[in-house]
Amino acid sequence: MCRVSMPLGWVGVPLNSICSTQCEIPVSPGISLRLPTRYHTQNVATGTVRCSASRISRPLSSVSARIVDIEVLLPHSLLITSDPTGEFPSGQGPDAEHQEDMRVSMDRPSWREVARYRADILARHRVRTKRAALAFVNSLGFCYAFTSGPGGLPGLFDVLATRSVDRMWTWAWQWKDELATEKKLFYGKVIRRKPTYVSLRFVPHFFTLTGNVGDADDYLQAYREGRLSLLAREIYEHVREHGPCSTWVLRKQFVSGASRGAAFHRALSDLQGRFLISKVGESERGSYSFIWDTFARWLPQAVRAAGTITTVRAAAEVLERYLRTTGAAPVVEMTRLFDLPPRLLADVEGALAGVAYHLAVDGDEAYAHAALLAWLRRRKGTAARR
Repeated sequence: MCRVSMPLGWVGVPLNSICSTQCEIPVSPGISLRLPTRYHTQNVATGTVRCSASRISRPLSSVSARIVDIEVLLPHSLLITSDPTGEFPSGQGPDAEHQEDMRVSMDRPSWREVARYRADILARHRVRTKRAALAFVNSLGFCYAFTSGPGGLPGLFDVLATRSVDRMWTWAWQWKDELATEKKLFYGKVIRRKPTYVSLRFVPHFFTLTGNVGDADDYLQAYREGRLSLLAREIYEHVREHGPCSTWVLRKQFVSGASRGAAFHRALSDLQGRFLISKVGESERGSYSFIWDTFARWLPQAVRAAGTITTVRAAAEVLERYLRTTGAAPVVEMTRLFDLPPRLLADVEGALAGVAYHLAVDGDEAYAHAALLAWLRRRKGTAARR
């Protein structure tokens, strides 16, 4: 591992971990005066100035970093159990009010009304503490870790109770490290290669949607099908064999030139998105970097829970929660966001009967949640009474 010398020590968010791929000037905490855009993200593999000795031990022994205890059990209430009926767990389907609204309402929402619905959802949350941040993630099921992004999915920044950009990044960066290390949620580049929070309730669902079945050769199957690069396979095998590894250690092992650096980052993103590796800690000696371990070692309970969930049910419950958060989404955007094949979407449409509706929004083919249509009817009813 390596150490970067800084005249004032490390304060807040490491500046070289936040960058822009779309703007000419990157956003840096303590320097930039404008809010970051949806395209700003962090780079988990940072450079070095000089090296210092450290030791990486075999699978679960002590390392020179904060490593999460992988023996922590998932709360029983968050574990997913099989449901042979294919229905949603209690309390997740449309309530009687939504069903009544759908029977009598012929209204069709506009995208402007969808935007107001989304704002109303976010207005219920004002986050100033780590506990409140976790409650927000659990309420939505999943969201972006920092700024909002593709698909209309919100980010944690949307509900932080401060207008200070510096404070936003400081809070979000610290909570991201602590919540993931404490196994309160999953953090990784899951949706559209953008840093994402996934509540423990939905981790088994996302695991199922990757095509993993919980076998030791899941990564090999993904490699054979062309869904994993050779470099990603080699990185995974190194982590599996050597136990928790820092980004810096992996970079020294697999990056030999500047041209391979981009491929290294893509490989790490692919392994996170496929739930093959997971962030389990942070290196606090030397250059700031994440500590990675195999997902199956880090959260075996989620792997076992995923075995009880069919692909159709996993997709249906993820889309139900996504549409409940966003109100409505174009079909094309929704399938791209979660990488759903058309055949699976057709099967899911039947499972979402009475919860989500296939309709046109301002001429766009879309799905709308029953909660949006009920909200719209109440809003119009209130306006009519005035």
